[in-house]
Amino acid sequence: MMAFIVALALLGIGTLGCSVGDTSVTGPGQTSGGSPSISEGVAGRVTNDSGGPIATAMVQPRSLDDNGPPIPEIAVYSDADGGFAWRLFPGRYELQVSAAGYQTAAAPATVGAGEVTTLNFTLQRLP
Repeated sequence: MMAFIVALALLGIGTLGCSVGDTSVTGPGQTSGGSPSISEGVAGRVTNDSGGPIATAMVQPRSLDDNGPPIPEIAVYSDADGGFAWRLFPGRYELQVSAAGYQTAAAPATVGAGEVTTLNFTLQRLP
């Protein structure tokens, strides 16, 4: 019985530094945190060459800084209106956007402390 109590205590101590709040996963049609709620990161809209929204476009960042900040998620997807919002730590990034039937696009973005950088993408249809 004592070994069981010790094991539980060690398990509890091992999880003290864990946080569930920064490990969200977004799926198609969802944004990371939603445009109005992020206070630091990148937000924007993905549209086609006619100005219409592109839903479920995949947005992926890559840090351009040496020893850059960690990126909390692999990718997020644009919502039904083409919008996306992503909490990213201050730093320099390249965001790449891809969607089925469209050419992939990429653009640089710099996120400052406490700032939301707006970055919109217009994707061209594949020939």
